[in-house]
Amino acid sequence: VVNTIIYCMFQQFYLVFLATFSTFTLVTTYGIAKLLFFREGRGPAAKRIFWTGEAAFMGISFPLWIFDMLACHRVLSVAENEAIMPWWALGITPHVIWHCGSGFAAYCLGLANSCCRLEVLGIPYDVSYLGGVLPIVRTREGEKD
Repeated sequence: VVNTIIYCMFQQFYLVFLATFSTFTLVTTYGIAKLLFFREGRGPAAKRIFWTGEAAFMGISFPLWIFDMLACHRVLSVAENEAIMPWWALGITPHVIWHCGSGFAAYCLGLANSCCRLEVLGIPYDVSYLGGVLPIVRTREGEKD
């Protein structure tokens, strides 16, 4: 929310947005990594969820965002070209994929954080992957470590 407010207030100062976004991203990622990797008793499932989110963000979303910023006009000329793009993909730019990938990454980081909380509380859980990609955490009802 804070980053959105800053973006709206300082649209003409895009570097302010980039600086605040980068800072918030690094601080959040560091905080969750600290919970996962610098405390004892964290299971491999939570760490795998964390790395899934990081891979989605750093390996897919962030590079596409940078590409979209650098080649915006060329990308738009392709994305809006009805002769090239199928009707269902018209207007889809790398920026759209950036939002999807970043949302997935945020979901993974939040879920990894939830797994940390479950581990601290001694509540056992299982992780399954919907479609082999989307992590889902379920507590084991009635059990306590």
